[in-house]
Amino acid sequence: MPPVVQLPARRDLVIRPGAEQVLRFVFEGTDGPFAFGGYGARAMIRKRVADPLVALALTLGSGIALGATDGSVTLTFTAAQCTALAPLFAGVWDLFLDPAGTPDATSFCALRGNVTIDLPVTR
Repeated sequence: MPPVVQLPARRDLVIRPGAEQVLRFVFEGTDGPFAFGGYGARAMIRKRVADPLVALALTLGSGIALGATDGSVTLTFTAAQCTALAPLFAGVWDLFLDPAGTPDATSFCALRGNVTIDLPVTR
């Protein structure tokens, strides 16, 4: 039996300015992949957890795609979004899943971690 992962799972992100990035995560339970049909999703990047300024927000259909039956969560950062994050240098992020389709009491944090902006040194 595979190990049980406590949610939220920790996944650090490395963002490279100037290039689109597509990150895919797969959630599986003891009965197979999770079914995310009908779920909502939202993710945010901030400089610090308590920072009121949101550096980047993604939502279902706008940077986040959920697999209805294969347990996949795909985050897509456009080249422009990655470039806009360059001044941040580093930050934190998380992803919330909303079983009811919109944020409510059943929403939960599925992923979280640090964000590193991978800036070129040689120019």
